[in-house]
Amino acid sequence: MALKRERIEYWLSRGAIPSDTVSQILLRSGIKNKYAEQKTTRRTRAKIAARKKGVTFTKAEKLAAQKAAEEAASSTEAKST
Repeated sequence: MALKRERIEYWLSRGAIPSDTVSQILLRSGIKNKYAEQKTTRRTRAKIAARKKGVTFTKAEKLAAQKAAEEAASSTEAKST
């Protein structure tokens, strides 16, 4: 995929806001934009707040918590029998 860096930077300087997907493509191509940085900052703050509350933040964390709960339940059953 060929990206025209000059045109991308032109439109970003004119106020174009890339979607999340486009922003990720730009970052992979080495073109940083303030919107990607802002999103990363917001996501980091949200993750910290969720962890303080003891809430899972990502799907992977949720699956890990479910698996741990299932293992704890099965070990409790094994001890009781």
